[in-house]
Amino acid sequence: MGFALALYAAFVAALTVAEYRGDKRAQYLLKPACALGFILIALMSGALESLYGQIILAGLCFCAVGDVALLSRTSMKLFLFGMIAFALGHIAYIFAFTHHGFNFTGKFDVKYSFFAASFSLLASIPIISLINGPMKGPACIYAGIIALVILFAISTGHLMIIIAAFLFAISDYFVGRDRFIIQKPWHAFAITPLYFGAQALFALSVAQAL
Repeated sequence: MGFALALYAAFVAALTVAEYRGDKRAQYLLKPACALGFILIALMSGALESLYGQIILAGLCFCAVGDVALLSRTSMKLFLFGMIAFALGHIAYIFAFTHHGFNFTGKFDVKYSFFAASFSLLASIPIISLINGPMKGPACIYAGIIALVILFAISTGHLMIIIAAFLFAISDYFVGRDRFIIQKPWHAFAITPLYFGAQALFALSVAQAL
């Protein structure tokens, strides 16, 4: 597994550089490869051997579809399709966390869960307020789903899952900034490593369910 994770990290690093440089040809090769990478990590971690793992694997597959759809920066239809794919992936994660069970402790109690979810929603408001047209509704729904992912991730009391959820949420925040506010090359460093790091953690978490 160590070699696989190192190879995955190398591909993610290469993709990050390609996005920073605006190298579309490299992105079209590397992004699907990285998406396949987190699916393989889940399978290597035993995703098929537990219900939790199977649901996480389904979520990862939905997200991989979203990754491919979001390769285009010109088609709003593909962007909406990608958002739907990611939303389905997040919903799968929520079901997986529910199956994982709730484990509120002194560190991860109910009030902190709701605080974190509320903060996630508030952070998305400045971006949503600048969206005009038909994308505003889907963006609001997506922001709500992200908040639920954080809420249910914290409820598991599992540190790996909690970190993954927050990394994913931060990455999505910068995706929103990049798509709807202003495009900046440095956004690649705030999106790609955090996103693929989160997916790898979700994939690795299935080993804990065995």
